Amino acid sequence: MDTLSIPSANLYFRIIYSNSGKFILHPIKKEEAETKPAKIIGKTVLKKNKLQINFYDGKNIITDKKDYKVGDTLILQKNQIKKHVPLKEGASVYLTGGKHVGYSGKLKKIVKLNGLAKDKVLITIGKETVETAKDYAFAVEGDITKWIQWHK
Repeated sequence: MDTLSIPSANLYFRIIYSNSGKFILHPIKKEEAETKPAKIIGKTVLKKNKLQINFYDGKNIITDKKDYKVGDTLILQKNQIKKHVPLKEGASVYLTGGKHVGYSGKLKKIVKLNGLAKDKVLITIGKETVETAKDYAFAVEGDITKWIQWHK
């Protein structure tokens, strides 16, 4: 979900996975290049009731808000939180790993597993429902299925 910008040529791209698991450059507008979706992979409570949020790309942000959950996505602009996209039933998700890498769809259900097994999710992709690890589901803003499916 990183961006590549070539301002002199007025070209801006988001780096995503294709349906075959290869990196592709998806053209985006200049305004969109200034934002970055970041998946929350961990949280730590700090002194003075602050919360440190850890992202999938190694970045961290300290905030007062406690509404964010592991698995949710925050839309960042200049390291400031602009929007919260929760990973919940009905959310648009993009798959970043597994057999269905690069596909996107709607989150149908989160399956909580006990013990050492990782939670799973059911995702509706077109007319098909697939099961994959919850860790692979990246909550995204809006419906991205229209442009992700073009890159096979």
